[in-house]
Amino acid sequence: MTSAAEAEFTTALTLHEATHLPLEKVETQLLYGGWLRRTGHPARARPILADAAATAVKADAHWLAGRAHHELRCAGGRRRINEPDTLTPAEHRTATLAAQGMTNAEIANPSLGHHPDRRDTPRPGLPQARCVPPPPHPAPTARAVDRA
Repeated sequence: MTSAAEAEFTTALTLHEATHLPLEKVETQLLYGGWLRRTGHPARARPILADAAATAVKADAHWLAGRAHHELRCAGGRRRINEPDTLTPAEHRTATLAAQGMTNAEIANPSLGHHPDRRDTPRPGLPQARCVPPPPHPAPTARAVDRA
């Protein structure tokens, strides 16, 4: 069963397909994806939010990209690396230590500071602090308006 709100979001996204305004579509996707996540449909929200994040990054809309990545993380998604051949920071650190001759046991030694922080592990039944909504976009100051 589709709610009236979902029908309106779907209609809005369909109308965005006919325009050449990608950032407006990203904003609608953020609203729709966030609504899906909050109404208990995070799996349905993830592809919408991932598309919003990719479009915002491509358009260099950093603030929108940050919001999209935040919503995507809260929906249980993860930030994807644009280039599959690029290492994550953790992979790069591990590869560097291995290239320096360290063994797997030495690299994994928590006393060396290269072990994942276990406090970040999600605990069942506890809300995730990272899913607090991001602050609203700052209003332009008079100085910023004068420069424009």
